[in-house]
Amino acid sequence: MAKAGTGGKLYGSVTSKDVAEAVKDQLSVDIDRKSVLLEESLKSLGAFAVPIKLHIDVETSINVEVQPSEESTAKEKKEEEQKEPKAGDDTEA
Repeated sequence: MAKAGTGGKLYGSVTSKDVAEAVKDQLSVDIDRKSVLLEESLKSLGAFAVPIKLHIDVETSINVEVQPSEESTAKEKKEEEQKEPKAGDDTEA
């Protein structure tokens, strides 16, 4: 999960180190961050195929889904609530 703003843009990016840590956390498999072959850091929310080099002759890819953190989601909901007029509010004069 990553901190994200409106429109799916991340505050920062997801790096090969982040991917290696997520694999360890979720699958209990240690992979070296240098084995994660990202051409560039992931800078938006969504699903990505990320190549992984397991051995000199073995390369595969894993699906990485970058999702907003709970903190980002809560902040976005709060901003939306502030924009919406409350029921019973009469702004017309």
